[in-house]
Amino acid sequence: MEQGNIRVFCKCTNIARGSSSIVDFGASRGNELQIICSDSSIKKFKFDHVFRPEDDEDAVFVQTSPILTSVFDGHDVCMFSYGQAGKGKVFTLEGTLENRGVINRTFQELFRIANERSNNNMRYELFVSILEVYNEKTRDLLVQNSNPTRKLEIKQAKEGTKEVPGLVEVRVCDTDAGYSINSHGTGSATLVHITNAKLHGSTDKLDPAKVRNKILVCHSRKTEMADCALNAGALGMISVVAGDKKLKSRSFPLPVACVTGDDREKLKAYMNKNRAATADIFASHLTANEDFPCIADTGVDSQHVYAEHFTKPDVCAIGQDVLVANSQSTKIGKIHPYSLRSGTSMATPMVSGAAGHLKSLHPTWSPSAIKSALMTTATVMGTKKKSDIKLCGSGLINFKAAEDPGLVYDFDRLDYIRLLRGQKCSDKDLFKYVGRELESIGTSSLQPCDLNYPSFKACLSDLNHTQVFRRTLKDVSCEKRQDKKYIAHVTCPEGLEITVNPMELCFVAGCQEISFEMRVTVIDWSKAEENLFSAVLEWKSKTYTVRSPIIIELKADESSGGVKVKAESSGGVKVKADEVESRRKGKEKAITVKKKKKKNVTGMPLSPCETVIT
Repeated sequence: MEQGNIRVFCKCTNIARGSSSIVDFGASRGNELQIICSDSSIKKFKFDHVFRPEDDEDAVFVQTSPILTSVFDGHDVCMFSYGQAGKGKVFTLEGTLENRGVINRTFQELFRIANERSNNNMRYELFVSILEVYNEKTRDLLVQNSNPTRKLEIKQAKEGTKEVPGLVEVRVCDTDAGYSINSHGTGSATLVHITNAKLHGSTDKLDPAKVRNKILVCHSRKTEMADCALNAGALGMISVVAGDKKLKSRSFPLPVACVTGDDREKLKAYMNKNRAATADIFASHLTANEDFPCIADTGVDSQHVYAEHFTKPDVCAIGQDVLVANSQSTKIGKIHPYSLRSGTSMATPMVSGAAGHLKSLHPTWSPSAIKSALMTTATVMGTKKKSDIKLCGSGLINFKAAEDPGLVYDFDRLDYIRLLRGQKCSDKDLFKYVGRELESIGTSSLQPCDLNYPSFKACLSDLNHTQVFRRTLKDVSCEKRQDKKYIAHVTCPEGLEITVNPMELCFVAGCQEISFEMRVTVIDWSKAEENLFSAVLEWKSKTYTVRSPIIIELKADESSGGVKVKAESSGGVKVKADEVESRRKGKEKAITVKKKKKKNVTGMPLSPCETVIT
């Protein structure tokens, strides 16, 4: 058969399980196809070439490459792929990264020929455009905006050629760039529900012939399902999630979209209305997160017995979608060597690594000095509500800034022992843990407000609305010059008054220590948001900023109307109303609760929120 300007090829796909072939491949030759009709008669069809089911993309390219590469000889070339839906047209044209299709093999051949023919007098440049014509609509697949404002029209130029004014052209310089551009414009893909995509007679295995080059719609967000979809040749997956709960981020080996609420119902209605429903996969692009850094959903409130006196956590670290290596020593089968994980277990290794890094740079620093460096140089974090400030600590750790913090709040192990004694821990109990070290502190003790901690926190009330903090700063800066002056800057909300004495600290020698006092007074509790004030103390010099958060909370028993426990001479006991409970001889016993307006020696009635139990 003489080859002309138009060449027609026929590619036969694999036969579905349980079906019989009507093609006589034994009698068919390279350019002839014999079809066995229902009455056993035979019809013959001739093509430029016939590809059998076992022929791969390489065999297809061998036959099509001569006409495709004729563009170098000045010809316009068009390759048109036609056939039944889901039979592998897109796969034949595009293929995969490991088994590239005709288009991407053409890129490789075009660059090979261009390199051979290029010389001082001739240079070749290749430009790529990808235009989709679907349902009588045109779309530029190299434009990320799914609803372009301009309308693309196919017009005939004066030379008689067809052109599309405004169509984006991208220059490609090598084969990989061409493959990347071609993959960029994935365009529309058919949706297939998982109930119509399984192998015949199977409940959990996907049929590649039904899934390949399509988008699988299922009800699972498990990575295993995404793996199955990928192995079956799916382009992407849509996970229909029941309920309207907030979804947490998760990593998948292929593009996955999770839909809930109204989107779930819209997708269901769209697929029921359209038998050939399609969806688009657009190239991902990087966008700035204006809320970063902020507390993730996995953040937890790590308050403890000393929550009244110290901000906890001290600092935060990246813990959302962290790239981690997975151990291959597992009994659950083969898993991916890497994955994205989230949680506090991802953040804590970063803090440990930062502390270890500082210790290697400054071997003489104490643990408290390292903690101070990490806390006072941390990046301020955004919060969605006022109470979230307690979850941020001093902020997100800044590795580089912590290397040279300027000043640190330093204390040692003996200060912890003094603190425990100040919290009514007996010397007998202390001796069990610290032994003879207890003798080093003599009879001294320390209150939480006086521990040289890099942050400030207190729980106050209307009766006790002032707190005094005493701190000492130590110069550890790498700056060589003398006379390093730091000035106190306080950011304070309305309703709170903060004074610092002295306001200026001047360090004239290395490792010098200077103390200061800060007085915090609540002027008006009604100005507090969620019973909480948040302020900041910054010591600033020309080079450094030493930042410490200040948190003042209204005591729980004052804000909730609870009552302090107190023994009465009459045998009655006053307790918090939400803790009315009694145990006698290890057994709970019901107690009658009633309010009394019992007068004290001053003749004033008890607070109406106090309850006397008799």
